[in-house]
Amino acid sequence: MEPQGQRREGLDEIERRRKLGLIDQWRASGLSLQDWARGQDISAQQMQGWLTHEGRWRARLLGQKAPAPKPRKPSVKRAFAPVHITAPAPASMPQSVRIEHSRAALVLHWPLGASAQLAQLLRAL
Repeated sequence: MEPQGQRREGLDEIERRRKLGLIDQWRASGLSLQDWARGQDISAQQMQGWLTHEGRWRARLLGQKAPAPKPRKPSVKRAFAPVHITAPAPASMPQSVRIEHSRAALVLHWPLGASAQLAQLLRAL
């Protein structure tokens, strides 16, 4: 009986070869990764993971040193672009509020400058 470590390493190599074979089949197919994986009943995300490891797996199978991983881009702190909001010009604002009461046939134009008095009137009604 083989020691468990050697046996497991053998299975890992077999599994690596199988996955590399699937990567080769996908590349030869000319299909998008998503379409090919769907046809093989494999998760496209799983295939992406295999593609990440592909260089290391191929190097290991050839007895070579695995290539160094690609350096990651330094994270950039993103800031929001400054936004300047200007108040609308006073001339574009209506100068009064129009209140209509259909039953009393009443139309009232109330000046905006006296909004506190309008609120008192409406509460009293």
